[in-house]
Amino acid sequence: MHQYDAPKASPCPNALFRPLLRPFLSSKLLTVSALSPFSSLDYACHVFDQIPQPNLYSWNTLIRAYASSSDPTQSFVLFLQLLHQCELFPYKFTFPFVIKVASELKAFQVGRVLHGMAIKALLGSDIFILNSLVHFYGSLDLAYGGCL
Repeated sequence: MHQYDAPKASPCPNALFRPLLRPFLSSKLLTVSALSPFSSLDYACHVFDQIPQPNLYSWNTLIRAYASSSDPTQSFVLFLQLLHQCELFPYKFTFPFVIKVASELKAFQVGRVLHGMAIKALLGSDIFILNSLVHFYGSLDLAYGGCL
């Protein structure tokens, strides 16, 4: 006879606030807290920090939220954390957000590195990444008077 292991008690007494045990619900909570019109990046970060092993969707949600925030450089910080902490490599939905930030901040070297990473990951022909790169290089061309 198998012994039943009861689930560990959550620090939150209400079962509704245990979405971190359920990946789908934690992703939804993160999305709402980060991207909705009523979003709170502080709360989204708190939710994200409570996820034991965030998936790429969770990383991308937070990166995307910071890309549109008043402090888009945090997208780069999160991207670097993703590279170091996540077992999976960023994919085609990750690069457009960080390339967008590189474009907005006129971070030419960062954008070139991201372009190289996308090519090495065999994502260089993805339409969303290509569109982001066209925008990136086009905005830099205007910023540097056509001299890249």
